[in-house]
Amino acid sequence: MRVLGREPVFVVESVAALLVALSLFFNFNTNAQALVNAAIVAVAAVVQAWLVAAEKALPLLAGAVRAVIALVIGFGVDVPSSVQAGIMAVVAVLVAFGLRAGVVAPVALQPGAHATAVPPITRTTGGHV
Repeated sequence: MRVLGREPVFVVESVAALLVALSLFFNFNTNAQALVNAAIVAVAAVVQAWLVAAEKALPLLAGAVRAVIALVIGFGVDVPSSVQAGIMAVVAVLVAFGLRAGVVAPVALQPGAHATAVPPITRTTGGHV
């Protein structure tokens, strides 16, 4: 967990986006690409839920929604593989930023780790801490 530090969701989502982009080199057909995308985002959601210390349902819900979107594309809507990968990669980054503030990294809950007291920014500090 120490490797991921305070950003487990962002790291996992970045890897998921990279895997979706790399899957384009396998020249899957449209349906296969959608299934690959669905598998990647579903696995990423489970890994994120396992890595975060609190609010585990949030990454699972976000991953489930994205997996369903990928499956809908795979089984109903004709979207080229390159467009699917682009959409899923962008959505992965947006989800990472959205979840980043909503979950707690395990590093934040380690015993003995205390946040340093930072004075508020006021006119007397000149806007600098």
